[in-house]
Amino acid sequence: MDKPKQKTPVEYWENAKEPFKEILDRLLPDIVIVTGYQTFENLPDECIQCKSITIKEISKELKVKKYVIKKKVVNICGMWHPATPGFRYADWRSLYKKFYKELKKMNNTWPR
Repeated sequence: MDKPKQKTPVEYWENAKEPFKEILDRLLPDIVIVTGYQTFENLPDECIQCKSITIKEISKELKVKKYVIKKKVVNICGMWHPATPGFRYADWRSLYKKFYKELKKMNNTWPR
């Protein structure tokens, strides 16, 4: 990129999908936190489920995509980029805690 805040060309997002899947395949994480909704929206298309977790009091939502890699579910959470005006760590910490509680209820074997 030549300048800050420049629009990312579509081919850059496409070229990043396979390396991202390779990293997930090697590391098999339980959770990945992606900063920036543009990045989150351009993740590989193979997710099996997408959902949002919202806390109305702070008017923010944590988006979650689930992928299955080698028979393991990987949860990828999308949040605002920390450089976004109005970003507050406390808000995102609250959303993540809510997500973590839901995840533990859904899968009593998590984390591994």
